[in-house]
Amino acid sequence: MVLQTGRVDPSPYIKRHPAWNVVTFTERFHELLAGAELVVAHFGGTVLDAAIYQKPVVLVLNPEWTRTVGIEDAEYLARKVNAVLVSEISLEKLLEGIDEARKKRVPVLPDGTEKLAGMIIELLCEGHD
Repeated sequence: MVLQTGRVDPSPYIKRHPAWNVVTFTERFHELLAGAELVVAHFGGTVLDAAIYQKPVVLVLNPEWTRTVGIEDAEYLARKVNAVLVSEISLEKLLEGIDEARKKRVPVLPDGTEKLAGMIIELLCEGHD
């Protein structure tokens, strides 16, 4: 189990779960994602990164984050990456989401980086003809 706490003090989690790998931030985050069996995350880039690594995802909405996306946006992202959306946070719902995510087929997403780079280069070249 790997837990990234971000700006939250990791001490209580380390104390409660000494066998877990608890980090605040790490430059090796992509390595952790690549090695994961399953990813549980809130709405954001981690969900997309996990999909790129073809990992099953449980997307959990944080009810305390009132200035972020709503349920409709979360449902849309979950559909795009075939993630399981957990909008009601409880141990039962989270465990159900994990079981369901393990059964889902992870989509193979096209790498849009090359296409985007080509579009940008094309736009830049058009402006300098």
